[in-house]
Amino acid sequence: MSSHRIALLALGLMGIPGCFALFPLDEFQEGPAVADGGVQEGGTSSDARTDAPSFEGGANDRLIFVTNATFSGNLVSQTGGEGGAVAGDAFCTDAARRAGHTGTFKALLSDASAPAKSRVLDDASRARLIVDSTGQKIAPSVTVLFQNGPAAAINHTESGGEVEAGDGSCNTQPSPLGQAVAIVWTGANATGGRSDANPCGNWKSNASGTTAQAGVTTADKWLNAGCAITCDKSAHLYCLQE
Repeated sequence: MSSHRIALLALGLMGIPGCFALFPLDEFQEGPAVADGGVQEGGTSSDARTDAPSFEGGANDRLIFVTNATFSGNLVSQTGGEGGAVAGDAFCTDAARRAGHTGTFKALLSDASAPAKSRVLDDASRARLIVDSTGQKIAPSVTVLFQNGPAAAINHTESGGEVEAGDGSCNTQPSPLGQAVAIVWTGANATGGRSDANPCGNWKSNASGTTAQAGVTTADKWLNAGCAITCDKSAHLYCLQE
């Protein structure tokens, strides 16, 4: 008992005066202070996530961004690599690494052999949160991203800055959105399937006579803005971490 402070509490039980109980006071000490939101000091809360000025996502989060750079529809000539959407993958991974991000990145492009949504790692083992380069939550999983679209526009680049708006044109016609937004190559429909059988000659052509479907940097038209652009024009890429 020497290691505890002893408290004497007078008990008025059954009308018997002078009755006392001896017990360690330590058992009745206050617990750790609780901060606002019900989080103990020194602890974390599953819903205590806040946006960060730069990407500091959790170990299992997946980063998504739109490239700062733009490219013609001939991605192969610019990478010196394979044809198809894999040429875009090289741009995405390079852009991410230059900005200090690790891991492998895939371009959200459909090509002659596969739709965009089947080219990226799915949620077969476990759904992972998708966030942009500012920490903004984009989707709870890749499945939801393609089924329902992003919760916010994917308009931040690999470095965290907001992408520069384009001229608002789509195949030289006024944007259906009536605003200047950045144009992004996708070759996809609204849910990540294939929209074009052979977009920009399987991403190997920058000829004005070939086209590919494009999206724009808004939440509702992100993959498919309802118009194609000629492959001699320049557009951005969406990049998703594996």
